Amino acid sequence: MLLLAVVLFAALWQTGWIGGGLRRHLLPRLLPPLLEPQGVAIRGISTGGALAEHAGRGLQVTMSKAYLMELLTRSPVPAWLLPPGLIVDGMAIHADWLPPDTQKALSLPCVWRLDAVAGLLPRIHIQFPVAELNSLLSDEFAEDWSERGEYMLGHYDLDQRIRFASLHLESLDMPRQSPSAPLRFRATATGRLRYWFKDGVVSARLTADVQRLAIVFTFAPVVHEDGTGFDYAARVEKLDIRVDNMAPWLEERVADALAKSIEHSQNKRRKKAKMARHRLPAWLPLDVSLVVELTERQ
Repeated sequence: MLLLAVVLFAALWQTGWIGGGLRRHLLPRLLPPLLEPQGVAIRGISTGGALAEHAGRGLQVTMSKAYLMELLTRSPVPAWLLPPGLIVDGMAIHADWLPPDTQKALSLPCVWRLDAVAGLLPRIHIQFPVAELNSLLSDEFAEDWSERGEYMLGHYDLDQRIRFASLHLESLDMPRQSPSAPLRFRATATGRLRYWFKDGVVSARLTADVQRLAIVFTFAPVVHEDGTGFDYAARVEKLDIRVDNMAPWLEERVADALAKSIEHSQNKRRKKAKMARHRLPAWLPLDVSLVVELTERQ
């Protein structure tokens, strides 16, 4: 009788009946308590069918089953414990994500989907309303755009704000040629830049239309005992501005000065130290195809 039970269990395991049952009935109960501490609220799990549109806001992660199985092989999780049928092509997990460390309720609808089209390079696509990003930058990162310094006439306060009209960010050079190669991302944006300078004597304000701002962000992997950290750097590739009633030659000089100021604000020691404290598991592959698009739709 015991032998028959073992044979039956093995047959159900190999044919995917056990895995399919666990996917339909266990995963919806198991995932919420695991992901809720990360700000992820599971709405459901589906198999097959088209992905829902999110009207200009949402996060979609697409990876292949082959990539996921390779990931599990590298991870501490014993991949052989996963029964056939538990993970299948076309499987999608639908959720809402509230990014951590934010004061505002900026919940994003999310879809994680298994699709062979992704190959061995996972794809992350984010769409976000530009108005919400501007609000987030104003409330959460105001200090990153302000500084107090010293010069020959004493102390000065410098404050700058950029209000985006569009933004596109994508990963570069993926997949990388070696594990030690840096991850690079280019952001291109348009919008409006406001720039204030004041000290005890002088106060100046400049408002410029940003025709094009291009910044390259570089994250160089650093191996630690507790995982992989990153050295961070940002470089302004291009800044084209238009200022009313200003000569072109003066616009160029102002653009050069503003580009240096933006680059300095993005490379502050505090920001680099904050990034250096983050760790990813040493077994986690770093290559990813990332696209972020700001839209005007609400």
